[in-house]
Amino acid sequence: MGSPMLAPAAHHSSLTASVELLVRLSRAGVPGLMAEECVAGSCARQSFEESRQPVPDGVSFTAIYSRRDGIVDWRACVDPLAVPVEVTTSHVGMAVDPRVMDHVVGALRRHAEHSALEVDRGESA
Repeated sequence: MGSPMLAPAAHHSSLTASVELLVRLSRAGVPGLMAEECVAGSCARQSFEESRQPVPDGVSFTAIYSRRDGIVDWRACVDPLAVPVEVTTSHVGMAVDPRVMDHVVGALRRHAEHSALEVDRGESA
């Protein structure tokens, strides 16, 4: 949801400033924050390279994006290997909009129909 898979840096400058602050605090010794290598070092490079690997057989890939995102460039979210789903909400709104959740649940159900994996259908034992 709103993930710039094709260009990780395709985001608003305010996000860049926030990440830079986290990196500076991490360098100053504040534990549990974003290390510099996760942004521009070997960790970041490895993460991007792994994200570009082919999706294994039997694993579906849905890219949910919004032209109203406001944080990331929606065009970087439309991976040609994914099933694209456009929604009309903000970046943060994707996490709380019930219509977006309907798309997520639908994608999971479609995948489950073609998989031997049992999916929790909300029933308790």
